[in-house]
Amino acid sequence: MKLWYLFYLFLSSLHSWILLFVALFNFVRATKNPKFKQLSGISFLLAGSYFLTIPTFYFCESKGWLTGTAGFYDLSIYFIFLFLDISTILLLVKLFKFPEFRLTRVVKSYVIGFLTVNSFLFVLIISEDIITNHRVDKEYRDWVYWLYTIGMYITDWLLIVVLLIPKDFLGLYAIIKERRWPLFKTDIPRST
Repeated sequence: MKLWYLFYLFLSSLHSWILLFVALFNFVRATKNPKFKQLSGISFLLAGSYFLTIPTFYFCESKGWLTGTAGFYDLSIYFIFLFLDISTILLLVKLFKFPEFRLTRVVKSYVIGFLTVNSFLFVLIISEDIITNHRVDKEYRDWVYWLYTIGMYITDWLLIVVLLIPKDFLGLYAIIKERRWPLFKTDIPRST
């Protein structure tokens, strides 16, 4: 096995385990303070979604999908990750339709935003791989893979930070609330 592949497996597993510990931490918080009850549910939903990636690696490796020996593109695992991210977003929207507290609304909007960025990065890498496989020279554009890797890890770590520190630390929720975007409806009236 290549060293970069083992490092990729390690970092992906590390994200999953840290999200599980964050979910347990938020569960302990929820026993003392009811404001963290929905935050604990969001944390467990994300931890479950990310934990599904660990057996996905090994399943795809056993079928030869990651190495291309089964006749599939090497990008078949990205389709699975895209499906997991989109299904997590849909479950998050469905299960936590009306958050009780402001911190849950903030965390929900950040998690949806970061998972959407991850989904767009998966679509970017899938389209780049398809375009490269159908080109004659098969020349890879390295900047696309760097953008995907750095963007994915930054959003994954920001998800962990948002779940640990449930505050609007980037100021994105305040911008959305102030502009009253139709995608994120808030119950706070606009000041005139």
